[in-house]
Amino acid sequence: MRGFSLIEVLVTMVVVSVGLLGIAALQAKSLQYAYASHQRSIATVQANDLVERLWASVCALPDRRDDVYQDWVEHWEADGRLPDWTPSLDYDSAAVPPRYIITIDWSDTRIKLANDESDASQSFVYQISIPTLGGCL
Repeated sequence: MRGFSLIEVLVTMVVVSVGLLGIAALQAKSLQYAYASHQRSIATVQANDLVERLWASVCALPDRRDDVYQDWVEHWEADGRLPDWTPSLDYDSAAVPPRYIITIDWSDTRIKLANDESDASQSFVYQISIPTLGGCL
C-alpha cells in the first residue's frame, strides 16, 4: 500500500509539471503576439500621421509629396519605435481621385513562422484618395 501511493504522487507531479509547462508556453506566445500587435499599432499610427501630413499639404500635392514623405520618414526614424522598418509611398495618378498607397514593412524578431528559420516579415498597407484641389491659396 505504501509504494502504490508514492507512485500516485509521482504520476501526479509529472501531470502537474506538464500542465505548468503548457501554461508557461501559452504565456510566452501571448507575449509574442501582444508585441506583434503593438508593432502593428505603431505602423498604423505612422501611416495615419503621413495621411494627415498629406492632407495638410493638399494644396501643394502632388508636386510636394516627396518633401512631405521625406519629412515624415525623418521624424519616424528619429522616433525608433518600429525596428528595421522600410516605408514607401506610391502615387497612382490614373485613379480618380489620385490614390496614395503607403506601405510599411518591418521585421518582427519575436514571431517565427511555422517551418521558417528566418524572422517573420510584417507589412502594413494603407490606401487613401486625396483629390487634386485647384484654386488653393
